[in-house]
Amino acid sequence: MQVGFAMLAFLVVSVAGLYLYAALNVAKMETRDLSTLAPLPGAQFLQTRSGRVHVLDMGQGPPILLLHGSGRGLIDWQQGLAQRLAEHHRVIAFDYYGSGFSERRPQFVYGYDLWVAQAVDVLDALDVERATVVGHSVGGAIACIFAVEHSERVSGVVTIGTGMEIEPQQFALAAPGLGEAVFARMAYYGSAQTEAQQAALEEAFRVRGTRAAMLQYVRRQMTVDGLRLVTGVFEDVRAPVLHLSGSADVNISPRAAGALARRTGGRFQVIEGVGRRLDRRLETDRQLGEAEVVVDGLGDADQLDATAGGKFAQDLQAAVAADADERIELQLAIALDHLVCAVDEAAVGHREGEGIALVGGAEDGAAEPQHVAAVAR
Repeated sequence: MQVGFAMLAFLVVSVAGLYLYAALNVAKMETRDLSTLAPLPGAQFLQTRSGRVHVLDMGQGPPILLLHGSGRGLIDWQQGLAQRLAEHHRVIAFDYYGSGFSERRPQFVYGYDLWVAQAVDVLDALDVERATVVGHSVGGAIACIFAVEHSERVSGVVTIGTGMEIEPQQFALAAPGLGEAVFARMAYYGSAQTEAQQAALEEAFRVRGTRAAMLQYVRRQMTVDGLRLVTGVFEDVRAPVLHLSGSADVNISPRAAGALARRTGGRFQVIEGVGRRLDRRLETDRQLGEAEVVVDGLGDADQLDATAGGKFAQDLQAAVAADADERIELQLAIALDHLVCAVDEAAVGHREGEGIALVGGAEDGAAEPQHVAAVAR
């Protein structure tokens, strides 16, 4: 009995000590008020229904919405990918609440519901009715939830390095006190391609409320949000979906990404020899190497082979196989162009049984562009 009481007392004191340690360190680390920060070059602060959002809005044409991974921000898309897509599209990216330079509020419940609602608010504030949604890592899960709950707003979905694997350290972070202590010492999350990006990333982590937001998200992922994804959502996606995975991705394995593709009924493509980045060989954005981006999954694979969308895979393989940085950059740009054609021309599909059927009238099986909006649900 005495041993049990002593153990309980030790645990209580230990947890209390961790909370105190965390509080003191967070006070040292989070010294910036968000209102004192300026938006990144090319970005802006946008007032929406739910709060102030740090937004990148560039280019003209059919809209593409880019959703970043956890703890990151629009900085991951700003160079390279966003610029490439903006040559022919309107590209929109934003920092989630609790991340980057977007707002933090004590009343926010950080997780999928908040960020899906934020995406809707951003599109509404920018007068965008529909978009193709590209999500990296957890952004892919958010994109799928968005497509289920707001199907009329989504033309198609691409997930990049998204799966259902949970890393062991996440369980440790869910422990009371321990998660607080770990996040309290975190100077920033991940790294960036350029010194300017790195400085912005570290600056965002000095904003008050950042670590609490990240920790709340991690814990919800282990409980409410995680259970939601396990029990449903992905099977209910009706938009055409393409899942991309690098064969050398050690965070989310191709097996996990493939399992997710089976649940959505979408197309799945593994890029050989690539992890979550292309060894940072590009001068452009980390995501160009990390994402091997796109959306050629708008319809049946055989039907798409004859279309611009089917051409994407060849371009992408050429980009990955290229040795010279300049050629990689060029080939990825070409691949993105074909991707965009797939979004614009191949067609938005609807489900028939287990597959995705093209709707519309071209002889080669691709729906004509005017049918795209009409078939969206």
